[in-house]
Amino acid sequence: ASLLGVPAIALSQRYGRDDPIDYRASSLFGTKVIRHILDLGIPQRTVMNVNFPKANPSEIKGIKAAQLDQHKLGDVIVSGKTPNHFRLGPLHSDPKISPGSDRAVLDDNWISLTPLTIDVTSHHVLADLTLLDFLAKK
Repeated sequence: ASLLGVPAIALSQRYGRDDPIDYRASSLFGTKVIRHILDLGIPQRTVMNVNFPKANPSEIKGIKAAQLDQHKLGDVIVSGKTPNHFRLGPLHSDPKISPGSDRAVLDDNWISLTPLTIDVTSHHVLADLTLLDFLAKK
């Protein structure tokens, strides 16, 4: 949606692999969070990523801006039921939590709000790249 200029919001409810999914927090606060984001405005080509903590709704403090944690190390690839078919299984992640990250905010019972950009170009590296012209005359 964001790539086509449509304001985009992604909502996720945190829970553990062995926990029953509990949507009370997102159900109770979802509308308020969406209205807050719409009031702020969503920049072009940005997805407003919202994560609700795994907590009793009465313990949730509010919404807090956070950076995306760099914890993903990879995914487990699981064999399917038929030959040559696979699916993504559980996430391999680093247990270390970065201060100010979405995971740190969630652990402190805040709803995390992280603006994600669709452009994954490394602009600081791009600016330093030099041209190699194979057709240039020597």
